[in-house]
Amino acid sequence: MSHPRLQIQDLRLRYGSRQVLHDLHWEIAAAQLIALIGPNGSGKTSLLRSVAGSLPVQHGSILIDGHAAGSESARHALGYAVSVEVLPAELSLSDCIQLLAQVRGVAGLDAPTQALADRFGLANWWHTPVEACSLGTRQKLSVLLALLGAPRLIVLDESLNGLDPASARHLKRHLRERVDSDGSSVILATHGLSATEHDVDRVALLLDGQIAHQWMQSELCSARERGESLEDLVADRMERDIV
Repeated sequence: MSHPRLQIQDLRLRYGSRQVLHDLHWEIAAAQLIALIGPNGSGKTSLLRSVAGSLPVQHGSILIDGHAAGSESARHALGYAVSVEVLPAELSLSDCIQLLAQVRGVAGLDAPTQALADRFGLANWWHTPVEACSLGTRQKLSVLLALLGAPRLIVLDESLNGLDPASARHLKRHLRERVDSDGSSVILATHGLSATEHDVDRVALLLDGQIAHQWMQSELCSARERGESLEDLVADRMERDIV
């Protein structure tokens, strides 16, 4: 039986008296590259941490290839780019990759991911402690760790932050190739609207803890032909919802 790559139903999340996610429903099929956008405080990081299993589901369900988020099967199918702040400061980049490779039961970076690492310009940084690396270098490491073991669902939370334009382009091309070649699905949360609108299959807007609207690439192309950018579409939608 074929399952959606990600299926979220009736998801709610509360921090104290604050409701962060409200009866959220979202589904992602195989072989899709999705941009998740939304203003600060909209619940993007909370949603992605729930998908990763690091936040327990309080109400509703999250399934990855039919397996409950946080389960061993779901974790095996998922590649989640952790925040650079939680990377082990004293370990080198190489040590981090070897450690997670052992946990995942793989030999190391596969050939396409090693090629991405080379394009990232990390050759001289492999044996440098994480704490001595720049934000951009730590961000690149977090991405590589998320790609270990060829996960079927890749979740990147603001992973373009801190990347130089060339590295950002290499990453987006790599993600596109993974989606097209092996059917992986990718969620890329970002504030950089113009940096992603040409590369994704769909853009999802999270507002006030719900998926308020989604645009397919065909809709984005039509908007560009009318002289409208993704920023215009998002701003119009937000103003409409506020009113």
